[in-house]
Amino acid sequence: MTAIVSVRARFFTGSIGAVAVFLIAFLSFYYDSVQKNVAEINAHASVIANEVWAVDRGGVGGYLALISRLDSYRSISVVGPDGIVFASATGQPLSHWAEILFASHLLLVKEMRTEILHQGVPIGTLVAEKYIRILGPGFLIFLFSLILATIFVFAHDLVVTRRFLQKRLFFKMEKLDESERRFEELVNSLPEMVLETDLAGHIIYCNYIAESRFGLAGRDKALYFGLFIEEQREQLEERFRLALRGQDIGLRKLQAKDCDGRVFPLLVRCSPCYREGVAVGMRVLGIDISERVALRRRIEHGRRMEELGLMTGGAAHELKNILSGVVGYSDLLLIELASDAKERSVVAAIKTAGLQAANLVSDLLTVVRGGGGLFRQNRDINIILGEYFSSAECLRLRDGNSHVHYSLQLAREPLWISCSEEHILKIVMNLLVNATEAIEGTGAVQIKTSIEECTQPFFCQNMSMAEGTYVCLQVQDDGILDESRRHIFEPFYSKRVQGKNGTGLGMALVWSVVADHDAGIRISRADLGGKIEVFFPLVVAGTGDTSLIMGTDAEPSCGNGEVILVVDDEIGQCELAMKMLSFLNYSVHCATSSEQALSCLDRHRVDLLLLDMGPGIDGREICARVFANSPEQKTIITTGHGGIDDMEDLQGLEISGVVGKPYSVGNMASVVSAALASCRNE
Repeated sequence: MTAIVSVRARFFTGSIGAVAVFLIAFLSFYYDSVQKNVAEINAHASVIANEVWAVDRGGVGGYLALISRLDSYRSISVVGPDGIVFASATGQPLSHWAEILFASHLLLVKEMRTEILHQGVPIGTLVAEKYIRILGPGFLIFLFSLILATIFVFAHDLVVTRRFLQKRLFFKMEKLDESERRFEELVNSLPEMVLETDLAGHIIYCNYIAESRFGLAGRDKALYFGLFIEEQREQLEERFRLALRGQDIGLRKLQAKDCDGRVFPLLVRCSPCYREGVAVGMRVLGIDISERVALRRRIEHGRRMEELGLMTGGAAHELKNILSGVVGYSDLLLIELASDAKERSVVAAIKTAGLQAANLVSDLLTVVRGGGGLFRQNRDINIILGEYFSSAECLRLRDGNSHVHYSLQLAREPLWISCSEEHILKIVMNLLVNATEAIEGTGAVQIKTSIEECTQPFFCQNMSMAEGTYVCLQVQDDGILDESRRHIFEPFYSKRVQGKNGTGLGMALVWSVVADHDAGIRISRADLGGKIEVFFPLVVAGTGDTSLIMGTDAEPSCGNGEVILVVDDEIGQCELAMKMLSFLNYSVHCATSSEQALSCLDRHRVDLLLLDMGPGIDGREICARVFANSPEQKTIITTGHGGIDDMEDLQGLEISGVVGKPYSVGNMASVVSAALASCRNE
């Protein structure tokens, strides 16, 4: 459509130009013709006056007849001063075509007059009518005008087209420059490495990431094969030749070397570059898969750790039952042996070793399974820390590390948290041990508590914490915070000083317990060393306290023949509990399944139910049946995990206390005695 409008515009412009030129040329021609004829008749008048008239007045008629035939006059005459025609002549008659032109006004007649002067005296007037032909000259003038107009239009179009092409070329160049800029920015922004080589393998182009990763800036004619390890050189050259022949060699995982000489995995794909159908080089696309490989290794490591955790958890639970027999029977032997018996120290050592092993297994279970079933109470963390700082265990740690100065800085106001006190003590103990081991030479470890008001969410090592009020437990040391301390929460990771013992579970236990308490933990660099902060949600004092009896290893108190039903799927645990309770003067029944327990409850009156939540025992069904018939029935849960593994199974049930495995006579006696005492008080 634009082209049609342009053609019409040029035609209209050319037509106007041609008409204008024609009119100007025609008027100029007509004016010149008139002037020429006037000059001609004046010349004839001069000839008549000075030559013909003076010589022979009778020859005027002949002269007029001569010039009428020669100069295309229609008529010509000499009129005397008195107005009488002295002589006249008529031109030749018009041809047929001339008549048609005359009738069409294409042949004009021009009347002209001039005085005949002889020696300056008028002697007459020369009157003539002359034909003026305009068709032939007009056609020539029109053709000339058309040619001029065509030349003008062509020249104008040539100039306009040149300007248009210049603008179009400039616009295309700008678009091309913009496209090249965008393409270069796009290629440079790619996370992949892009290179181009010539036929010999010399790099002629690379994007920014390839240039910076391989250090190609300022290196002219760097060789593509030199970017990889030497062992793959021959294989690379062969694949390069195959790709130049047009064969699809697909993706290939190679070992590349960066500018620092470090080797990393690179996924490479090659394709030839063509120019006029001929391969002139190679285009290479490289993808750094270091993170992908590392992620795959972490996933595989996590899967193996999960499998190891499941296997370890099951083995640890069974080991806890075995250790219950070691500790429990050792405890019974210590009670029966005389105070001066030589075997007493051996049995005591067996019990101590069993308790240490049981604590280690408890830590392992906490790391593997978490502590979601732990019983919590609202406690002031300042009191827990104060009691631990003056405990024999903490004193042994401080005495064994005399080069380290320990300080305790507690907040003035009580700081209440919902926690398992046993596990909070384990957190504090392991944090202190970790801080002590980080110090080389003399140094200091500071334990501090405070309230932290957080007005916006913040991030910790293990979780994102919402805004709110938190109790901050901070342990700061003068040790070196190196890269290895980022791994301290990994299970079995240990960087102990030679000569010290360690299992590698301490900080992994801290991580697990912190997560189970809905708390956050953060490692940061302090002025002189490292700092670990644990953030516990602040709770209101006294709310959420449980009335569960946890038991202690105090002097055992005996019963008065009360009837106790022990339910445990492990026969060995049942026998141990029966012997302890019988020794404490209780009447004991035993059941190793839910059916036996319910049958026994139907046949006998039971003062206290000692229930284990093992895999072969449906604890909820037993509790529901018991509480439906006897709502006042006292029930104690036994567990090898420091709490109840499936706490949700006992929601809404009235549980009187918890006895932890391995059993000890003192612990068993205190929990049972307290539960029966509360029953009597009611």
